[in-house]
Amino acid sequence: RYADALGVGRARLLARPALVDDAHLAGLQVLGWTVRDDDPGGPELVDAEIRVLLDAGIDGLFTDHPDTTLLVRDAWAAERLSRAAGRTEGRAGGRTAAAAPGSA
Repeated sequence: RYADALGVGRARLLARPALVDDAHLAGLQVLGWTVRDDDPGGPELVDAEIRVLLDAGIDGLFTDHPDTTLLVRDAWAAERLSRAAGRTEGRAGGRTAAAAPGSA
């Protein structure tokens, strides 16, 4: 096998997030590079870009500022868990209500 992963510039990944799915279908991991706190767009843009890359399913990310990247990743993961828990509770509540005895 020639390669196990692709190292892809973040601009290319942001322009074509489906590249991650294509690489995964080919059995390759995707590593994005390089996220920096001091990018001209400011911290809000950096935060948003990291979230887009995580949503796309990247396997790893090169960064010059791991502290910021980890904070964003941890917040992103917590939000996903919270949304998943909300969906699970909603479905469970629906099943319970539908199966309640004596409902018309």
